[in-house]
Amino acid sequence: MVDTEAVFGFMIAILAIVMIGGGILAWPIVRRLGRVLDAKAVSGGDRDEQRWLAETVETLSQRVALMEDRLDFTEKLLGRPVRGDNAEDRP
Repeated sequence: MVDTEAVFGFMIAILAIVMIGGGILAWPIVRRLGRVLDAKAVSGGDRDEQRWLAETVETLSQRVALMEDRLDFTEKLLGRPVRGDNAEDRP
């Protein structure tokens, strides 16, 4: 008759050895992959994509500034306190 506790313990030991060994073997590969990805991120990739991203950020920045101006105008028009103003400070 097979002792199930012994078999279970043996399986846990084998699993632990495989996981530790796999980690030791995979560590250099993972480090190299990280270096390659870092180098690609630093190099910036495609110049056209960088230009497009810069233009998109600039456009979004302009649109946010315009929306802030519109919000300030609307708040003044409605008589609500503008951001940064304390309603308690008013007479």
